[in-house]
Amino acid sequence: MKEIGMLNTHPAIVVVDDHPLMRKTICQVLESKGFHVELQLSNGQELLNTLSRIATVPKICILDIQISVMNGLDTLKKIRELYPGIKTLVYSFTTNE
Repeated sequence: MKEIGMLNTHPAIVVVDDHPLMRKTICQVLESKGFHVELQLSNGQELLNTLSRIATVPKICILDIQISVMNGLDTLKKIRELYPGIKTLVYSFTTNE
């Protein structure tokens, strides 16, 4: 599998978060800094399905650990197994009131 080339000297990125507002905000911040967000997805299964169908893969995955369908840890394990060239940043956001 080919890797997506770098645009504006920044590598292509995929953002995975099941909260649309959080996903949109992360993408806006990255794009305002010149990064190219190649994919925006809502869960781990959607990510793996998409990666299996595309000819090129992003270099970086920003992944919420608490996502639906396939949780972030299981998704991370599969990314490492199937796409070892993808660098992954895992995060979590909680509100404890």
